[in-house]
Amino acid sequence: MLINLFLKKPLQYKQIEKYQYGALFGIASYSLYSIAYVNDFRFINNLMFWFLTSETFFLPYNRIDSFIHHLLGVIFIYYPTIYSIPLSQIQPHYITFLKVETSSIFLSTSYFLKEKMKKSDNKLLPYLSTTSNLLLMTTFFKFRIYDFITKIFLNENFYKDMIVENTTSNIYVYATTSSFFLLNAYWFSKILHIAFKTLTK
Repeated sequence: MLINLFLKKPLQYKQIEKYQYGALFGIASYSLYSIAYVNDFRFINNLMFWFLTSETFFLPYNRIDSFIHHLLGVIFIYYPTIYSIPLSQIQPHYITFLKVETSSIFLSTSYFLKEKMKKSDNKLLPYLSTTSNLLLMTTFFKFRIYDFITKIFLNENFYKDMIVENTTSNIYVYATTSSFFLLNAYWFSKILHIAFKTLTK
């Protein structure tokens, strides 16, 4: 972890993993709250920026995909600031990006249920864990694959609203959206692989 470069006593990822998932659950929940009840997205935008930036320092070195995700997230969040695009102008697209955090809620609950099952033989836990995993898979496909393809990746209005008359703006938007899509597709293939292995046991 990058944070260990600044610490005298290195941290082990297992020591902080539960806090990481707890923070993810909180951020994801607030993202959905913002969609429903907040008109000005500047606070959640700044919160997401600092969360992704700070969490990058606590990722294990072998989590290359998470490093890429956080880097893309920070770059994309900072884009409207660089090109002076008001968040109100891109609000429908911003909401689509915030909605992907729905799957993060179930990623977190799946983690906590899995950890709880290691310490308890409560017969209800496996059912809750299976439900959480199914919701993770369903919401991941809905918001990170289907909605991302239809509302972002293949949506001409998204590019019209986002791209300013600038070559670097063009590259910026196309590179980040394509990379996000490829990363989500990679993660979804991993989810399907795990689900298939579980079903065939």
